[in-house]
Amino acid sequence: MSAFRNLRLFVAAAITLVIAIVFAGHTAMAAVCNGQDLLGKLEDENPALYRQVASEAAKSPNGEAMLWKIEGNGAAEPSYLLGTIHMTDERVAKLSEPVREIFKTVKKVALEIANIGDKQAMQAELGKRPDLMVLKGGSLWDYVKPEMKDIIAGQLEQVGIPQAVAGRLQPWLPAMTLAVSLCEAQRNQAGHLVLDQALEAYAKAQGAQVIGLESAIEQFAIMSSMPLESQAIFLIDAARMRDQVNDLNETMIQAYLDRKVTWFIPLSKAIAKKKQTDDQKAAEADFLSALIDRRNANMAVRAEAMLKTGNALIAVGALHLPGDKGLVALFRKQGFTVTAVN
Repeated sequence: MSAFRNLRLFVAAAITLVIAIVFAGHTAMAAVCNGQDLLGKLEDENPALYRQVASEAAKSPNGEAMLWKIEGNGAAEPSYLLGTIHMTDERVAKLSEPVREIFKTVKKVALEIANIGDKQAMQAELGKRPDLMVLKGGSLWDYVKPEMKDIIAGQLEQVGIPQAVAGRLQPWLPAMTLAVSLCEAQRNQAGHLVLDQALEAYAKAQGAQVIGLESAIEQFAIMSSMPLESQAIFLIDAARMRDQVNDLNETMIQAYLDRKVTWFIPLSKAIAKKKQTDDQKAAEADFLSALIDRRNANMAVRAEAMLKTGNALIAVGALHLPGDKGLVALFRKQGFTVTAVN
């Protein structure tokens, strides 16, 4: 399963909550997350495979920019669409000058969810829906092959989740936990902000209204709605890649900086170095449909009115922008003119 390796780009609420709950007992240190750019390594060591990844990435439209201008369709003033990445690294978590310039006219900012930094409120909200996190019956270990059980249990023990507790959880939650490096969790606990949080803080300081296109519960419900078998595939994949999580993070950061968002998924498949099984392909299809396509459709509908008003900034995970079902394409279908800025 490859798409799950890029989960950081999809569900900001779930990642924030995992860090708040699971890693709460870890020392809050301003750690430096050292990792290797696997895309650069691939280009150096296997140019042919690198070109194959580039070819696959080129098939997905609208991946050339992270900032887009939205005009027309009756809007009196332009609005903007920004792709974000849910990491604390200063290279991607700070507001660029073009974005700061936009705030001179922006009156409303729409994030995936509002108040993402209020972890207590998010915990309280999730507490109302334990069914999104806990299995209704059976055990997590029923969905994990015996040879992977000890590996996964050991990894979860290291981050403070005992085997007995893990056994009661839906697979998506421990999978999400293993997708977050201890280093990144420590940085978040120490107060380092992801770009979404920095945008929200800056918007409020500038007097702009901040709203959420989704709720935290909606994001959790999407994760929980996927078949448990698919969730288990994600968990196994996350466990197998656990020792490479900092490399994967660095790779995503570099790809984001280089405007290579559409490279994420084909690169993940190249990193896997093996052919996907039918079950893995089905799980990936479930994943992409639920976490990207369905959410894109909902966000486009919810953003339309504010885009017609103008002077709005839509800021969501970068992988929501490109593709035939991405937000750039969906806003164009609504009648807006969408052009790349940067």
